[in-house]
Amino acid sequence: MPSDLDLDPILRSLAGPIGAFRSALALTLEQMRGFLDARQDGAGDEGPREKALLGAFAGGRIDFERFGSLLDRTPSIDAFSLGRIEDAYEVLREIEGSRIGEVHAEPHGGLREAAARALATVGRAFGAARVFELARTGRYRDAEHGSLLDSFPFHRWSRAERLIAPPLVVHVEGRGLFAEPLAEFLDGAVKVVLLVNGEAPLVPLVRLITPGTFVLQTRDGKGLDRLAAWSGPGIAAIVPEGTALFLHDPSLGNNPWDRLRVESVPEQGRVPKGGRSAKQEAEEIRQLQALATRPPEPPPVAAAAAPAAAAVGAAEPADRLAAWLLAQADLKGTG
Repeated sequence: MPSDLDLDPILRSLAGPIGAFRSALALTLEQMRGFLDARQDGAGDEGPREKALLGAFAGGRIDFERFGSLLDRTPSIDAFSLGRIEDAYEVLREIEGSRIGEVHAEPHGGLREAAARALATVGRAFGAARVFELARTGRYRDAEHGSLLDSFPFHRWSRAERLIAPPLVVHVEGRGLFAEPLAEFLDGAVKVVLLVNGEAPLVPLVRLITPGTFVLQTRDGKGLDRLAAWSGPGIAAIVPEGTALFLHDPSLGNNPWDRLRVESVPEQGRVPKGGRSAKQEAEEIRQLQALATRPPEPPPVAAAAAPAAAAVGAAEPADRLAAWLLAQADLKGTG
């Protein structure tokens, strides 16, 4: 990332999807806390609610705990499962207090690994919510579900989880900017912002352009608000000088040249950066320009001749040939 670029305005541009995730997080925490408080209030008491319902006459005659289980649709929870819910609650509190989704990639590559690691950490929130629901309904099995609180990788996320994921902000060195492997994470409404430091490839994100994916290369953060507003997946890179600037917004149309706005493409001829060859960079620029170019309108198709005229035209050469043959023939004496 350019050294003079402030991260706070970038995060403010992404306030919408970040806020949506934090709201879901806060609601889940509230539900967990309410559940745990209710269980704590009833600990060591023989069904206080049921006693109040049945009155003093039932004292000594009715098993309040058993009677309460008939009224309560939630299965009884053993101490271990209750403890796992408390663990899940603490995981959510930890995530709530963190700077969600920010990670640094290794200087010499590892962009995909950094993104996967950050998403797995974010996924702990989804894993904690699953632990809560499983334990609350008596379906939690530690051998099967115990790892959900430690790491919950992206490939295990549900469609709903992918739709409320917070944006991922990745600090990456330009020479390690190989963005193509990030395609596996561009699903649902997942958004990735790359803060690129140092010289980078000319068009590092062009290979990620698909009809439903928002793709942006910007120098100053312009366009991030549009990325945040897009309902689907997207990726943006804040790039240094000498890099192409473009925006691919799926909401702008059905054709690639309608969706793509190219602001600038630098001159080639420099030494390629980021491990790409000159041929690869040239191909990527050609791809960007091809996607942005509207094809010429096809020439109008000439109207077809009328069938009768076509028939006459087709017959004329045959008639002339027949007349010539007759003129050459000696028909004397045939009458």
